[in-house]
Amino acid sequence: MRSTFLIYGTTLAYIMLLNQAYASGFSDILQEIVNNRSPIIVKSTHDPLPKNIAGQDSISTASQQALLRAITAYADVSEKQGVVLLTQEKAAALYQHIEAAEKHSISGRITRADLDLAKARLTQAQADLRDAQAALKAAHLAYRHETGREAAEVEHMPPLPVALPKSEQEVLALAAHHPALLPGTQHTDTRHQIEENALQEWRDFNAASKSISTYAQSIAMAEKELRCVESEHTEGTRSVLELLSAQEEVYSLKIAMLRAKTHYVVRSYRILVATGALSTAVIPANA
Repeated sequence: MRSTFLIYGTTLAYIMLLNQAYASGFSDILQEIVNNRSPIIVKSTHDPLPKNIAGQDSISTASQQALLRAITAYADVSEKQGVVLLTQEKAAALYQHIEAAEKHSISGRITRADLDLAKARLTQAQADLRDAQAALKAAHLAYRHETGREAAEVEHMPPLPVALPKSEQEVLALAAHHPALLPGTQHTDTRHQIEENALQEWRDFNAASKSISTYAQSIAMAEKELRCVESEHTEGTRSVLELLSAQEEVYSLKIAMLRAKTHYVVRSYRILVATGALSTAVIPANA
């Protein structure tokens, strides 16, 4: 089983090296993009853009899309790193349970068949860990592609914007100031499309919020069940496979929660892009 520890050590060292290499703050990179110091955005030199609802200068739709891609890529790095750490933790716990099970197999408390099934789960967890590492590396490459920079050290998901609308009415009010709707001209079809897109993003955002609440409740219930199974396994009334299944449920839900949080955060910024309201003013300075 020594090779298992080598995988864990490699994973931890991999993440530490990535984090040490990325010293630039994410908010600084976003400010560079919004302030047009990044080469990935070229501000339009044609008609001046209108003010948004907060009185701030709007930025072009292309610039807002570029900013959204950077935010999405960063959120993806955060998610993928979380998945690596959770998968590593799951594999380590599996290893510990199998070591204990091997001792019990000698005393006859666990069958050889159950032990082999437990080891198969460890093999799968190791494969999942390698896949998660590869996905994390790909997320860093995607971030570099979108921003021209290395990702900052990731500790948390990007925060929500500070000017997020709180109702459908506020969404429509923001959409009325979309840069595509120039003053003094008729844009009935364009306005309708902008409003529909903005409202759909708003609804998706709220659905993501409910999804997070559901996952939080499910995780709490799964962790409670795991504690019960652990206690009963210690007493000898639950098998090691039942214990591993309960543990797997907890980790699967936590990974699903990470992905739901990514969706939630990205949707919050997609609302602002859909309404044309993404600008420096809505990005937290301490991100």
